[in-house]
Amino acid sequence: MIWTIYKKELIDSLRDRKTIMLSILIPMLFSLGMVFFYEAFFFKDSTENYTVAVENTIDDKTYDWFSNLESVTVSKVTDPIQTVKDGEATIALYADQDFLNQIEQGGSPAIDIYVDQFSQKGELATSTINSHLNTLKETVQQKRYEDYNLDADAFEPFLFSINSISESEEDTSSFLLSILAPLIIVMSIITGGIPTSNDLFAGEKERNTMEALLMTPVKRTNILFGKWLTVSTLSTFSGIFATVMFVITTKLFTEGLTNVIPDDKVAPFIGVMSIGILAFAPLISSIMMMLSLLANTVKEAGNYVSPLSMLAMIPFFLLMGLSVNEITTTHFLIPFFNIFALIKQLIFGVYSIESIGMVVASSVLVIAILFLLGSFMFKKDRWVLGKGA
Repeated sequence: MIWTIYKKELIDSLRDRKTIMLSILIPMLFSLGMVFFYEAFFFKDSTENYTVAVENTIDDKTYDWFSNLESVTVSKVTDPIQTVKDGEATIALYADQDFLNQIEQGGSPAIDIYVDQFSQKGELATSTINSHLNTLKETVQQKRYEDYNLDADAFEPFLFSINSISESEEDTSSFLLSILAPLIIVMSIITGGIPTSNDLFAGEKERNTMEALLMTPVKRTNILFGKWLTVSTLSTFSGIFATVMFVITTKLFTEGLTNVIPDDKVAPFIGVMSIGILAFAPLISSIMMMLSLLANTVKEAGNYVSPLSMLAMIPFFLLMGLSVNEITTTHFLIPFFNIFALIKQLIFGVYSIESIGMVVASSVLVIAILFLLGSFMFKKDRWVLGKGA
């Protein structure tokens, strides 16, 4: 009987164009759009150009030196700071008169840079100018050491360096994908089940067809299980489809992200990710089912379910700043956290049976609890039939 209900509800859902749109087309377009955006934004070849406003009175030699710097366009103005405030320049620069001549004569002229601290472009421009000035400073210092016959090492009490423990040049791309993949996959799972969940519970109450269904000689638990299984199936299908599209897009249509998932890891990645989706989709479906039971109309159910997408992203932001080595057992045991932790591990090439087992076990336990709560609600006419019951 459960199979009959499940088959009927699934076929009816797949006949709905809205379901196809949300379960297949939107995840596909979302995957393509996000991957192409990341590729274009983080791996663009063009170099940012910054406009530096200087005073009209700046000497020609200093002006020419700054004008020849890469990624810098120098503009002579009356009031450099006001020019930045007006949005016509990125930073304002004030240099002592005859700046370079003073340096050549052994002086110590000053440069003052003014930047909007809330402007990311301004901070990048400042970093660029600072890099060029530091290079000039080191060159001048070395020349002065030689002129005065001084040992440069005597003025360097110690040396230090900062090195990355990363072993691969693909780690930056892996980090970017560890941000992108959870957004695509988890959001696809959620959006894939929302329309069906809202329709199978709140929708039937709104159309007054739920009462007729309950009058059939079928246990309420079986009806609930069939409907829940339908929502879970569509959420799972949407998540797996999004995963496959994500892999295809990154492998075939990108350059900077294509090697993050090696060719020999494509099948294991999709396989393990599918296991994670099979654990997460029924969990999120259970929550959507209960929220839909609380609603009396599809519109009301949409209002209840909408915040779920935002709440589901909280673990994503909390885990974003953790490296794959900092993810602990706790993260794999907490629902919602575990799917994000698993995706991050897979993106960085970590395939752990223990992690997969903890994700599945913890999810199954929570699913059982949520389904029992949903079953309790489904047995109460006030939740099943809505107002007036």
